[in-house]
Amino acid sequence: LAPGLAPDSADGLVPGYPLFSRWVYPLFSYADANKNGIIDYNEIRVGNSLVYVGQQMPKYILNITSNMQFFKGMISINATFAYQNGITQFNDAGGESGALDLLPNAPGSTLGTQAVVVAATARQDPFQFLTVPNITGASIAGAIQTVNTLRFNDLSINLNVPKSISSWLRVPQLSVALQGSNLGLVSAYRGKDPAVNAFATTNNGQHQGEAIADAGQIPLSRTWRVNIRTGF
Repeated sequence: LAPGLAPDSADGLVPGYPLFSRWVYPLFSYADANKNGIIDYNEIRVGNSLVYVGQQMPKYILNITSNMQFFKGMISINATFAYQNGITQFNDAGGESGALDLLPNAPGSTLGTQAVVVAATARQDPFQFLTVPNITGASIAGAIQTVNTLRFNDLSINLNVPKSISSWLRVPQLSVALQGSNLGLVSAYRGKDPAVNAFATTNNGQHQGEAIADAGQIPLSRTWRVNIRTGF
């Protein structure tokens, strides 16, 4: 850090850690004390000190490109894959509330899911102070997920039509190509795509700011194209 600039874990600027790393108040524990099947704000325990949970950029990136040709180049196939390791994403599909599109008492929600939602939304309702005066703060720790991804980015299959056929069609050269993009994603991420990012407002209790998050945007679509090229 520059001289006189103090470490700021809330903004991810701490010596010895990746730039703009993620720091959150940990969710220590939760328990359904009154046995009503619902986790309330007074049934979670959130830490008071920020802890490191990961970096926003992947630790390792591996790109794989393959090229295969058949029948003396008449047919060629190109494919590209990308592997990324150690990505962290803030799954904030509910927007800046951090509610992950779930209500704390939604039917069928597990106690763990309820605890994540309750911890992420703590202190955002001013009326909570009237009923839960000892709540220490919010925690988005349960909404942060570290994942590895393997993507099937592109596929291209090209056919150079033999001259005997192209001349019959009265063109000297003819090629047909099938091209696909964003064809596949293998990941344990609970959202749609961990690479879809936006800036979302976070509130960890003692600090409020902007963080890179998955706020529910639609990922890039899968596309297919057919190209026909002729030479004259």
